Amino acid sequence: GEHASAFCELPEEEFDHVLAHASALVKEALASLRAAESRQKILLRTAEGAVLRALDDAFEEVAQKNKLQVEWDRRAHWVFQQSVARVEPKKGKNRVRALQPVLELEPPKTTKQDALRAIHSAVGRL
Repeated sequence: GEHASAFCELPEEEFDHVLAHASALVKEALASLRAAESRQKILLRTAEGAVLRALDDAFEEVAQKNKLQVEWDRRAHWVFQQSVARVEPKKGKNRVRALQPVLELEPPKTTKQDALRAIHSAVGRL
């Protein structure tokens, strides 16, 4: 266990020296052990890299969707304001109607819960 992992860490020359003084069966076993541990380390590094890339992609997606949602909210607010804004006529019978007060409505707001649901949804798709 402890000594086996040390063989993987040995420089190539030192490992060759240890193999030169061992029996044929031990040589084969040590060489196989070293190869297996090297493969395991490579696989672990590759897996860690894949997980980190996936996390980066998830954060990037959430940030992009949040930015897009902010822009949509801004535009929706502008469209809503345009829909309730009254343009008063300059002359004619409708000018009298334009002087009546208009009831101001507020557009629906995005809540913190909506934003959290969007984040959980994006991370869940990974």
